[in-house]
Amino acid sequence: MERHLRSLSVLSVVGAGLVLATFLPWVRSGSRPRSSYDLLGLLDRLGLAGDGPVAAVVRWWPVVPLLVTAAVVLAWWGRPGWALVCAAVAAVYVGGVAMVLIVSAGRSGVDLGLGVWVAVVAGVLLPVAAARVRLTAASGRGC
Repeated sequence: MERHLRSLSVLSVVGAGLVLATFLPWVRSGSRPRSSYDLLGLLDRLGLAGDGPVAAVVRWWPVVPLLVTAAVVLAWWGRPGWALVCAAVAAVYVGGVAMVLIVSAGRSGVDLGLGVWVAVVAGVLLPVAAARVRLTAASGRGC
């Protein structure tokens, strides 16, 4: 039971870190740091998002904190399988956007902020933590 509680706590902290990462600076535009929300909103306002997959990423970005919160709440409520699904979707979503930005910034010379790197690390750790919750929940049932 103690291992499971630790796993839930780690998932909660990593989830909070991922949500926090979306609010941290992702790029520097002029003298102003911009969060992921600023950046994606700017893409939308400039019409760079278009109507395809980029538009969907921009439009649905505010769902990221909801997905992470759902993963953490579901884990605490004893639904580790669904928590893992939500964590994986959030991680792929945030990690994918962050990786595209990292690759693009390398080509264009844009200065990346701390938020991108925190998002990548938390994006990797979130599904791992959710999987650990699922494993510790399953091992606790056999006791």
